[in-house]
Amino acid sequence: MKNIMHASFFIAFFNHKFISGVLIQILKRNKPFIPLLFGSEYISPCAVKSSSTGFLSAIERAIEEEEYRKARAEVNRKGLNVEGYSIEGHSIGGHETCVIVPQLKAAFDIGRCPSRAVHQNFLFITHAHLDHIGGLPMYIATRGLYGLKPPTVFVPPSIKEDVEKLLDIHSTMSNVELNLDLIALDVGETYEMRNDLVVRPVRTHHVIPSQGYVIYSVRKKLKKQYIHLEGKKIEKLKKSGVQITDSVLCPEVAFTGDTASDFYLDPRSADALRAKVLITEATFLDDNCSVEHAREHGHTHIYEIMEHAKWIRNKTLVLTHFSPRYSIEEIRQGISKLKPQEEMEEAAYGLELSNVHFIWVVRFPTGEEQVVNKLEETLPQGFLRERGRIVEGRAPQARILKHPTIGAFLTHCGWNSILESIEFGVPIIALPMNFYSDQPMNARLIVENGVAVEIARDGNGKLHRGNIAEIIKDVIFGEQIGEDLRRKVKSLGENIRLLRDRDE
Repeated sequence: MKNIMHASFFIAFFNHKFISGVLIQILKRNKPFIPLLFGSEYISPCAVKSSSTGFLSAIERAIEEEEYRKARAEVNRKGLNVEGYSIEGHSIGGHETCVIVPQLKAAFDIGRCPSRAVHQNFLFITHAHLDHIGGLPMYIATRGLYGLKPPTVFVPPSIKEDVEKLLDIHSTMSNVELNLDLIALDVGETYEMRNDLVVRPVRTHHVIPSQGYVIYSVRKKLKKQYIHLEGKKIEKLKKSGVQITDSVLCPEVAFTGDTASDFYLDPRSADALRAKVLITEATFLDDNCSVEHAREHGHTHIYEIMEHAKWIRNKTLVLTHFSPRYSIEEIRQGISKLKPQEEMEEAAYGLELSNVHFIWVVRFPTGEEQVVNKLEETLPQGFLRERGRIVEGRAPQARILKHPTIGAFLTHCGWNSILESIEFGVPIIALPMNFYSDQPMNARLIVENGVAVEIARDGNGKLHRGNIAEIIKDVIFGEQIGEDLRRKVKSLGENIRLLRDRDE
């Protein structure tokens, strides 16, 4: 995973040569990141008044239907699937944290003991704060009530004695036997969960003793000295009792619980930072709580994740433990703005390959001056600017779009940007970024109505420079695609202006 940042930008392409006289007002800003929203919240469908007919009213109806669909999906959402694992549970900073991975039969921390956690055979406790360990007696007692086998519970060695006292008190008060296998597993030790799965603790940095956990799959790999042999010879060696394979541990899922960002700089965190899935915390998301405040309380600010992102090699990073001060929508807004730097790099390389002139406006969120690099360091080394101008901050978008030399507009598909582009008759290259917003739906609508083409992502949601370059060239230079787009967007723009003039 490369450095992580906000790649909010629009790109205007010129039909002919670059016009250096366009006025650009530069507002200096800086930059920044993916969440798991456990639980659900109903979002009321958006009521949209129909103020016109035809294309615009169809869009309004689609927006209303899409809002309702998203609301229902949110109500029914129970978790997510990443890298072959289902991840479920609840995580709200200071209230409760319990993350469940059914394929591993494991729960990480127990919070208030959600019902799904009861059926997990392994429980990994990271530290003794009540929002992470409070449901432990209930978890053990409920498994006994259901006739399930005693669970295996892992705790940091420093709290094992206190956990035993806690369970003894509950057992005495309720006159119920709490049966479990309580294991104090220390950093550096390994426990075999099953013959193809082991766990190792990893050091974390909280205000009280804490540790995370890394689950490894155990795979067999042919020893180097036998790689050159044919299959029959290898089989013969195996039958004769020769050990022809080595056991290889592959980190699958890592969970940190509460931790300060020192975790990312600790060499002993290497396996956690290369696991397929890293589940970690991002308690604070904005400038209302500083990085210093997060560190003082043993938590991580999202700006610190950005700062240390170069160490993150996980295929999927799942963020949890958001402060309860944030609503779901605020979390979405904070997270959805942040994208991998590789997307900006692919866009830059795509621009180079397309050989077109351009204005590229890049906007970064405020407040991250302490943790981000300059724009120069964000773009690929040696990025060519002879054919274009890059603006960090804001630019007079409408003024640029109505210039007669503009041949296309690459946009994330915010509704106002779409309307401006259509009004000025500029074909659209759609690249939605915020998948929790109306951007993807907007892109689909304008593509279906023939005024845009969308830059497609691959099966893993990634952009590719070659595809970006081909689409840009098709729109700017293509006799069929480009001309069709220009004709349709010009016609629609004229209709919009007529409707607006009539209403006025």
